[in-house]
Amino acid sequence: MKFFHIADLHLGKTLNGFSMFNVQDDILNKIVSLAKENDIQSLIIAGDVYDKTIPTIEGIQLLERFLVMLNQIKINVFIITGNHDSIDRVGFASELLKNSNIHIAKQYSGNITPILLNDEYGEIKVWMLPYIKPANVRKFFDFELSTYADAVSAILNSLDINVQDRNIFIGHQCVSGAMRCNIEDILYDEGKLIDPEIFSVFDYVALGDNHRAQYMFKETIRYSGSPLKYSFNEVNYEKSVTMMEIKKKNEVLIKELPLIPLLDLREIRGCYKDIMKLENYKNTNVNDYVRVILTDEEDIPDAISKIRTVYPNIMRLEYENKRTSKIIDTEPVKTTEKREPLQQFDELYQKQIGHSMSDEQENYVKKLFNEIWNVETLS
Repeated sequence: MKFFHIADLHLGKTLNGFSMFNVQDDILNKIVSLAKENDIQSLIIAGDVYDKTIPTIEGIQLLERFLVMLNQIKINVFIITGNHDSIDRVGFASELLKNSNIHIAKQYSGNITPILLNDEYGEIKVWMLPYIKPANVRKFFDFELSTYADAVSAILNSLDINVQDRNIFIGHQCVSGAMRCNIEDILYDEGKLIDPEIFSVFDYVALGDNHRAQYMFKETIRYSGSPLKYSFNEVNYEKSVTMMEIKKKNEVLIKELPLIPLLDLREIRGCYKDIMKLENYKNTNVNDYVRVILTDEEDIPDAISKIRTVYPNIMRLEYENKRTSKIIDTEPVKTTEKREPLQQFDELYQKQIGHSMSDEQENYVKKLFNEIWNVETLS
């Protein structure tokens, strides 16, 4: 049986004030076309279906269109929620949709019942676990669960898994050792990391949360990555959909199929005169979403408006020159693990803005962090 594995759609996303509706609609259509071309029987969405817990109307419309198209070509769909989703909003019609081969994982309630599929080799069991926090699952176990790894391990150990069967797991968590590209990953602490080896019992593990396609520990434990670039940290990454074919036990074939966006997210660097020369942009897609980094020593008057005459979708304008450069090799490198979240955030702020936060901004961020930690503790 052939599967597509995708994740981190972030439907309804707005990036730097620009709606991503058209590029998201386009990439979903391309995924459906690839599914047809490759005779895909099942498709996995491993969390972060929407960009916000309260999805936009546009995001809901995109998901509806996508599911209708998949249903029309008779594909089984498996959906779990991620940390950006509301499980109630994504899964409000889960019972109804099961009749159309669309399976949406419900809130973890102490047990997981696998969805059963059949092919010429026999039965395949699909286990779905939406994004969880330790606080969500403590009540189901009579021992202490202090970390995310504790929580996921407890859940997996409680499952009635027959290792002779073909088992597929779908999850949305942060796995240790992953190469990261998400801005939000900077704030991850060690307590949220999960050792990929705990998934070894499964024939294939479809993960979501990290926007960079990669495998963990072994090739069958994979992040599919996001289908589109959602950060300028991702400009050098190629996006893809993961195609997985599971045949008999221990026979899994994996291939990444490239996804070409309607509009790319890219970076342009150079002096103003060179960037504005026709010969330097005439063979490029000037409608792409761009971050322009000017190397001119003097600020260009009304630069963003002038550059927008060539690149209408310019998202950010920055300067990189002697005035803005800093000597960064005078101090020993500090490891992320030893820095507090507030310090990490301030370093990120300095990189983006060029100076530290004001006292008022620091107090606001500190208050916000405290509220986030308290909500997580109480949830």
